[in-house]
Amino acid sequence: MVLKRFSPINTILFLCILVILLLIWSNRRLKDDSSEYGIHTPGHGYDRSKDKDGTPTGSNLPDPEKDLPFVLDHTNSPLENLKINYTIVTAASSNHFCALESFLYSMAEVMEELERTEVRPKLVVYNLGGMSPEQLAQLEYLKENQYMDEYKDFDYSKYPDFWDISVARGEYGWKAGIIKEVADKSRGLVLWLDSGNMLALDFLRYLPGYLEKFGFWSPQSSGSFRQYTHEGLPQFYGDTLDTYAQETNCNGAAIAFDASNDRVYNGLLKEWYTCSSTKECIAPKGSSRANHRQDQAALTYLVKRHRYMEQCRHFPEHYGVTVHQDKVCRERIRAYKIMKGLDQETDVVDETGDEDEDETTNA
Repeated sequence: MVLKRFSPINTILFLCILVILLLIWSNRRLKDDSSEYGIHTPGHGYDRSKDKDGTPTGSNLPDPEKDLPFVLDHTNSPLENLKINYTIVTAASSNHFCALESFLYSMAEVMEELERTEVRPKLVVYNLGGMSPEQLAQLEYLKENQYMDEYKDFDYSKYPDFWDISVARGEYGWKAGIIKEVADKSRGLVLWLDSGNMLALDFLRYLPGYLEKFGFWSPQSSGSFRQYTHEGLPQFYGDTLDTYAQETNCNGAAIAFDASNDRVYNGLLKEWYTCSSTKECIAPKGSSRANHRQDQAALTYLVKRHRYMEQCRHFPEHYGVTVHQDKVCRERIRAYKIMKGLDQETDVVDETGDEDEDETTNA
C-alpha cells in the first residue's frame, strides 16, 4: 500500500498542533517543578543575630534542605496586601532580542493568572544597545500592547567606560547599575531576571514575603566559589580566595533586593554596585570568562563575606524559576502567537553578534 503524502496545509496544521502541545507541556513541567521542589517562605529555625552594622548573620547558617517551609502552608497571596513597589526588570542587547520577546510573552501569561485583588508587579525593560530598526519597532509594539510597563535605553554615559557592552560585554557591570537605578527610583522590591528566564506564578506571589524576612534573594548557580572567582576579587578587599573556596555561588541570572530595607539598600546593594563600578574589583587583571563570573562573583563574595542569611543554597527550580531558556525562544514565540492568534509574519530575529561562552550570565 502506498502512503499518501501530507498536503502543505495538513503539514502546517500538524506542526502548529505540535508546537502548541510543546508549549502546554513546557508550562506544565514548570508548574510541576514548582510544586515538587516547593516554593518557600522564610524564617524558621536558625539564629537571626546581626553583626555590628545590622547585617543578618547567624552562627547557624541555613540548612539547604530545611530552611524554608512549603508555599502550600499559605492560604492567601501576599500580593493582596502588598504596600510597597514591586518591580521586575530585565535587559537585552540586539543579539538577545529573541529571548527578550519570549520572556515578555511568558510574563504576560503569568500576569494573566493573577487575581484582580493582587498587586501586579511593574515590568521594566532596558535596551543595552545595538537594536536594529525592526527590533526597535517590535519593542514599541510590545510596549503599546502592554507587554511591559516601561522601556528605557541604558545611558552608558553616566557610568564607567568599561561598562561598554561592545567591549568584553561591559564586564557585566551594567547589571548592578540597572538594578540600582530601579531601586533608587522605587525604593521597593526589585527582581532582576535575565531575559532567558521563566517563572511560576507562585514564586511571584511569595517572593515579597521572603524579601521581607531576608532582604535579598538569589538561587544557587553551578560550580564552587573557587571555580568561578578570580583571586583578585577577594584580594581587592584584603581577603583570600581560600576563605570561601568551597562555598556555593549566587546566580547572576536571578537576583532580588528589598530596597525599602535601608540595611540592604545601603549595604549589600550599594557595595555590589561600587564593586561593579571598579574594574579592579569586578574584573581584576588576569580574569576571564574561564575563571571568573564578574557580577555573579562579586555578588557571591559580598553575600558570603557579610554572612547574609540568604546564602544562595538552592537551585532556581527549587523556587519555581527556570533559567537559560534562550535557545528555545523561537519555538516559544511561535507557540504563543499561534495560541493568541497573532501575526507570525512579524517575527524579528536577533542581530548577529558574539554569544556568551557560558550561559550563566546571559541577559
